[in-house]
Amino acid sequence: MTLAHKMLIGLLTGVVAGLLLKEHAVHIKFLGDIFINLIKMVAMPLIFLTLTSGILNIKDGRILRKIGTKALLGFWLTAMCALVTGFFVYMIIQPGNNVVLPIDLDKVLPPPDTGAFSLSIIVNKIIPQNIFGAFVEGSILQVAFVAIFTAFTIRSIGPKENKKIVLFIREITKVVFRMIHYITQLAPLGAFGLTAWLIGTQGLDTLFNLGGLIKTIFIAYCIQYITIGLLILLIANLSPLNFYRKSIEYQLIALSTGSTKATLASSMQICQSKLGVSKNTTALTLPIGASINMDGACIYIVVSCLFLAQSLGIDLSIYEYITLVLLSTVGTIGTAGLSGGSLIVLPIVMAQIRIPAECYALLIAIDPILNAMRSVINITGDTAVALVVDKTENKLDENIYNEN
Repeated sequence: MTLAHKMLIGLLTGVVAGLLLKEHAVHIKFLGDIFINLIKMVAMPLIFLTLTSGILNIKDGRILRKIGTKALLGFWLTAMCALVTGFFVYMIIQPGNNVVLPIDLDKVLPPPDTGAFSLSIIVNKIIPQNIFGAFVEGSILQVAFVAIFTAFTIRSIGPKENKKIVLFIREITKVVFRMIHYITQLAPLGAFGLTAWLIGTQGLDTLFNLGGLIKTIFIAYCIQYITIGLLILLIANLSPLNFYRKSIEYQLIALSTGSTKATLASSMQICQSKLGVSKNTTALTLPIGASINMDGACIYIVVSCLFLAQSLGIDLSIYEYITLVLLSTVGTIGTAGLSGGSLIVLPIVMAQIRIPAECYALLIAIDPILNAMRSVINITGDTAVALVVDKTENKLDENIYNEN
């Protein structure tokens, strides 16, 4: 049974338990609290180690400058399209209008006093005064800066001198990913506890209020899916219809597993055998995409946070909008490809823009509905970037691509 199926069972049993226990369901909320605390415990080490090890794993600078740079630009482009799509669709539909959430508004912090807008203030918020303080405070942007700075410093020492350090970081990264694996296995239990508490104390109307959010995210996913095809048409000058038709196999795997990395082997095989992408481009681009590219997660996090902020009457400052955009991309790097990986990032992003932690229960309740579609968008974007990069390198076998 996949994690997505277990999450759905946890959600449904949580609804039943909440209806039966009513206000007494508050006594099992601790199951969700444990899950949230475990996520927060590993979030910062995960982001630091994945960014650091990712930079250290790039050995051949020439490959990075050529295919790697194009791939990174492609992932950046699809991520920006996802962010614009999420903002655009949300602003049109406004699903948070007239929605009342069962959250204590006293827990909403006042906006930070940032004074006049300036780039220097933003830069100062990215560079921490204390390395350990960045981890303790849970500042993703500061931890990301420390990770990148650390990685390039280690690389500057030289491959012979830094060998033991690189090996140590790789092994610690494996340990953290194993911890993430164990924690995500507890997600159904967390979903059960949080959903039971939510339904028991507030009733089913709370979940019905999220219908607009689900609809908005789904529409944004559909638009992003079409946008991926347009990028193939405009940049690679190829018919996106062949791409869509031949991508069904790995998309179905993504739907069933809810994980980009679980789909990686299938997407790599289809890239080479059915789409005509060269072996080198496939081997470099898709693993990178599975590690850093989460177009679906970007849409999910942006739209969800905007919905919660609007529903709670939180007037986000320009700094908080910038923080939301940056965290929706940088913050998802460490969890890209993991089934339910967005659940790890969400509470951290919410805390940065003054959304109370209690709102997390609302999002974890609807996550099983959206997780499968989110994974499809992620892996489809990765494969499209590999195709476009190979085409620009004149390595794409168009005969294979155009085969029926």
